[in-house]
Amino acid sequence: MVEPYTGDELLNVEIAHWLKWDKNEKTRLGIKHLVEEKNISELKKLLFHRMEFGTAGLRARMGPGNAQMNDLTIIQTTQGMVKYCKETLPSLNSTGVVVGFDGRHNSYRWSRIVGTIFVNAGIPVYLFSRMCPTPYVAYGVRTLKAGCGIMITASHNPKEDNGYKVYWNNGAQVNPDPDFPTVKYPNPEEGKGALKLSMETADKFKSKVILANDPDADRLAVAERTDSGWRVFSGNEIGALLGWWCWTTWREKHQNVDLNDVYMLSSTVSSKILESIAKKEGFKFIETLTGFKWMGNETDTLLKANKNVLFAFEEAIGFMCGSQVIDKDGI
Repeated sequence: MVEPYTGDELLNVEIAHWLKWDKNEKTRLGIKHLVEEKNISELKKLLFHRMEFGTAGLRARMGPGNAQMNDLTIIQTTQGMVKYCKETLPSLNSTGVVVGFDGRHNSYRWSRIVGTIFVNAGIPVYLFSRMCPTPYVAYGVRTLKAGCGIMITASHNPKEDNGYKVYWNNGAQVNPDPDFPTVKYPNPEEGKGALKLSMETADKFKSKVILANDPDADRLAVAERTDSGWRVFSGNEIGALLGWWCWTTWREKHQNVDLNDVYMLSSTVSSKILESIAKKEGFKFIETLTGFKWMGNETDTLLKANKNVLFAFEEAIGFMCGSQVIDKDGI
């Protein structure tokens, strides 16, 4: 029998569940106080609505309830991550997971909770001993060849917020959505697995090329029909093709421009093809740390110095053609 906290039976069930499962006295008291105050609207807001993964993972205010960041939602999210990762990454028990945290309230403790849950599931954890920049987790995933990475951060959100950012085994952020019925994991970087429906459709209409975006359209995957089946291009290959195209089309219209003012960029984990093209053709090349955060800021600096940035890319199928948008753009 559920205790009648309010006149709403469904809300009573949610309250009972929360008070049973939440072991943090501070957030338990938060729900208890709302019950005592008979603040039904706030209780419904906090307990009936769950956070959803957006373009940067989970981000919300810190506080009690399913709609906010707290010990219980961190535990539940991580338990879900463990289950999903074990189903999709058979080698996770050997590759492990990278976990980092920023300097916000609760970030240190939540990173330890995340690490403990993965370790208890038999998965190795590379846990940062002190707060770190978010790109360190993405870099760590690549360097250590880990199955995934988790960063406890709310990025540039207000100090009252915190977040849960997830990186896949490619070092790129993930944006899972439970409403994608056509693909198990909607990241075009996963190659043929994520492009299965696209390939079936292309076969039906005898198309020769597939262009695919991820859910928020900031990445681009390309596949080409060959005599032996579909060939999915790597990010480095697409970067080489787009870099060559950006250079040749720009050069045709700018024959008398000083090439010392013309730049291309790529990240340190990417192919060195742009550097080779730059040496041959005479324009400038800059290599940055991993992530478009670095290339975007470098592009901004160059533009403010009246330089011309033609192209930037990293091998995680992120490309910046031109400088209208100084971030990866799959469109």
